[in-house]
Amino acid sequence: ISALHNRNASAYQVEVVRLTTQAAVVNSFLQYAANYERVAVAKENLGDAERVLKIIKQRQAAGTAAELDTAQQESLVATQRAAIPALRLTAETSRTALALLLGRPPQGFELNTKTTRSLRFPDVLPGLPSSLLFRRPDVRAAEQQLEAQDADVQVARKAFLPTIQLTGDAGFQSAALATLLRPESFIWSIAAGVTQPIFEGGRLVEQLALSEAQRQQLLETYRKSIIQALTDVENALIGIRENSAREVAQRQVVSAARQALDLTKQRLDAGTIDTTTLLNAQIALFQAQDSLVQVRLARLQAIVSLFQALGGDWSEG
Repeated sequence: ISALHNRNASAYQVEVVRLTTQAAVVNSFLQYAANYERVAVAKENLGDAERVLKIIKQRQAAGTAAELDTAQQESLVATQRAAIPALRLTAETSRTALALLLGRPPQGFELNTKTTRSLRFPDVLPGLPSSLLFRRPDVRAAEQQLEAQDADVQVARKAFLPTIQLTGDAGFQSAALATLLRPESFIWSIAAGVTQPIFEGGRLVEQLALSEAQRQQLLETYRKSIIQALTDVENALIGIRENSAREVAQRQVVSAARQALDLTKQRLDAGTIDTTTLLNAQIALFQAQDSLVQVRLARLQAIVSLFQALGGDWSEG
């Protein structure tokens, strides 16, 4: 029986690799889609900058714009054009990485989706139970090592991880999770008297007779796996919360920058502002749009991190 549990522990280590690979596949796809979306944004902005350049050149020919105005706009056009190959290279690097992860030859490996805007991830619901963490392959491997020594895993679970909700009402980090990871929490040390209830009776006492140091080592490995699981979940939930807030704010930045550019163009036509103001408005909008794609990517990657932290997903099935 002990050998069977040890074999199962090794199998769960393979599951760790499988889960890590799944997350890497999704992240590579997200990076591919996000960078091609940035390419599309850059092309759109390049087209807008070229249209403005054409207008400025017409004004220069008519004597209402200076040579400097044309040169500055040409610089912006060149900058936008130069950004596209670098973004496309990054996207293609993600595509080839994804092909290799899937065991496919990169040559001829094509993906239809080239935007993150159409992607839909399941909502992170309030009240996710801490019991979900026991599905994690690293935690299961540590439990199999305990069972190989005839330990009571159910007692170990109760000793090292109380029944709490990982997510609060908004689907983000719960107060209980934050409290559990504080330095003064019991989980940061193996409490006195916890070893005996986990290892008492059975084949251990009669046949294996593990030393106290061996028992402590097994429990320390298990405790660390629980702490790592809780930390991974906390980091993922914080990432989802903060990047969700950033995305909302960045959408507002894009909206305001677009409105500012429209007003700037109107006032330029009326002759009430110079082209430098127009140039700055264009740059502000271009940067805001690009940042929005990157923030959206960060939020989606945080969701992938939660998927991995919970051992595959956040359902109890």
